[in-house]
Order: sequence, then structure tokens, then C-alpha cells
Amino acid sequence: HEQALAHALQASRLAPELATAHSALGRAYEKLGRNQEAIEAYRRAAELDRNYKYVRNRLVRLAIDEEEYQLANDVAAELLEIDPE
Repeated sequence: HEQALAHALQASRLAPELATAHSALGRAYEKLGRNQEAIEAYRRAAELDRNYKYVRNRLVRLAIDEEEYQLANDVAAELLEIDPE
């Protein structure tokens, strides 16, 4: 997982405006149990691509795991705006 993190960090540095690079970074952090860093990476991906439902789903799950219920609620509301079904 450390190698995946290294690659994801490099990708996010090379393409800082690419949401998928930050999503990959979030996933790598998540696999290593570094949930706060994963949340930040997923938040950046969500900022870059408003319609990126995957990162918002991951954010809700991690926010609940980290007992950040307001964040979970806010992101869930964004998901409902994006896809009401």
C-alpha cells in the first residue's frame, strides 16, 4: 500500500487539477488507515469534480467512521442534490 501511496502522491502533484488523482490518493490513504488524510484528498477531488459521486460516498463513510457527523450529513446532502434517486 505504501507504493500505491507514492504513486498517488506523484499523480496528484503532476495533475493537481485532476479529481481522479486526488481520489486515488484518498483511496491509498484509506487503505493505510490514514482516514483524516483520505478525507482531505477526497474533499479535494469533490471540489474539482462536483459530480464525482464515488468520492462523496467514500467521504460519507469515512466521516461516519471518524465520528464527523456534520461532514457526513453535508456530503450526503450534496449527493442527494447530484443524484436524488
